[in-house]
Amino acid sequence: MDAMIESNIKPSPTVILTGAGASAPLGMQQMSSFMDIVHKTIEPEDYAFLERIYRSARTLDGQPGRDLEVVLERIKQYKDILSVTHSDANLNELSDQGKVARFEEQVSSVDTTIRHLIFSHYGGTIKPRASYELYEALFNKIRSANNPYLPVFTTNYDLAIEEYVEQAKETEVHDGLIQEGNRRIWNPHESFNPREDMSTLKILLFKLHGSVSWYRRDGQIQGFHDVATPSLDGGWESMIIYPAQTKTDTMKEEPYRTLYAFLERYVAQATTFLVIGHSLRDEILLNTIRTALRKNDNISMLIITRTASDQFIERVNGLGAKRYAIIESEFEPGIKASYLRKLEKSIFSKSNIAK
Repeated sequence: MDAMIESNIKPSPTVILTGAGASAPLGMQQMSSFMDIVHKTIEPEDYAFLERIYRSARTLDGQPGRDLEVVLERIKQYKDILSVTHSDANLNELSDQGKVARFEEQVSSVDTTIRHLIFSHYGGTIKPRASYELYEALFNKIRSANNPYLPVFTTNYDLAIEEYVEQAKETEVHDGLIQEGNRRIWNPHESFNPREDMSTLKILLFKLHGSVSWYRRDGQIQGFHDVATPSLDGGWESMIIYPAQTKTDTMKEEPYRTLYAFLERYVAQATTFLVIGHSLRDEILLNTIRTALRKNDNISMLIITRTASDQFIERVNGLGAKRYAIIESEFEPGIKASYLRKLEKSIFSKSNIAK
């Protein structure tokens, strides 16, 4: 796999990483505000269940656990505990099986509701014009006249960039899948190695946590954007990594293993690493970036975030970047977005914080 990745790395001075904040102008919810959607859907007894999680759990920033990642992480822990309880004779003796069964039903109910809401929300229709205005303004600021390639990494599941490409002129997207007959199948070696054509911007789109349009069956990953979505009851598995603070096992699987390997290699050779609207709370992501930055003394990192809390700055410092700036900004769409003006004026100076 390493040889395949090395042979597919395109020279690109700029690498982009986007998180939920980048899609906020398109109506996509962030981790904390997503729970508002959940509260409108769940049953009253499930609301009390979530309230107990909020009181006991904390985000990595030390805030109360009213956060999608925190809730799903705690639900994962409940499932692990229940699994041990069922398989361990001593714990079985100590447990009120009726209460355990009711608790297990509630965990399953809340978990299923949240996962369905995630899929329906981030897989919802994005207004093409809004997506075009958001990304055309950004890509025009940073695209190179001498380089047709722009690597864009994202932990978002939505189809905002794909929608943008459909509206944009002289722009292609290569997302790891290729057309084979009437199917789009996972083939990163071919997809991420497009022909060199200076007349067309080639967005190399690496969806680190999968996509609402990706599914797997019989070991093969396929994309279903703009065609009938397969039924999950028909043996198809949705290919997204649901929010949680630990993702170790999943990251060893395809396509995620390859996507993260590309991230490390591209950051290791770039001169500018632009991070937009990302919380930087994912430890696997942080470790990948940290490894890449150790190999690159020439890179400058520019981070655009809504709020640079002390904990956020501490996480950025922990990456070990020799030169970085943080810009605090809202994420309005289009050419009037304040972060685009700040991006244009930004100069990497001795100061670590730019506002």
